[in-house]
Amino acid sequence: MNVTDQMQQELQGLKERSNLRTLPALIHEGREVIAGGQRMLNLSSNDYLGLATDRTLREEFLQELTADSFLPTSSSSRLLTGNFTVYAELEQTLAQLFGTEAATPPPRPDFTERSAPRP
Repeated sequence: MNVTDQMQQELQGLKERSNLRTLPALIHEGREVIAGGQRMLNLSSNDYLGLATDRTLREEFLQELTADSFLPTSSSSRLLTGNFTVYAELEQTLAQLFGTEAATPPPRPDFTERSAPRP
């Protein structure tokens, strides 16, 4: 059996076990997707709040942007490397806004939780 036949056999086995993954036919509309005629919030997106498409928010952000406030980096977990003052300020602002004692943005769920749109 050649490599192509082995691959075809493996793909067939995955299909028979309902484990064959395919790209879904989705229509993307901002923070939502349409699949099978059903509109759903795309929780697998990094923009499920629709902030990236909010022009006013982007304009305000760019007006406030300075060399001191712009930190083009990806950091590790705050549990490992400590907190940033700007995060503490954000959490304090959110707590005041929502009238709570404390407010921490939710942790980013792992990929398996975010791998499919939800109705």
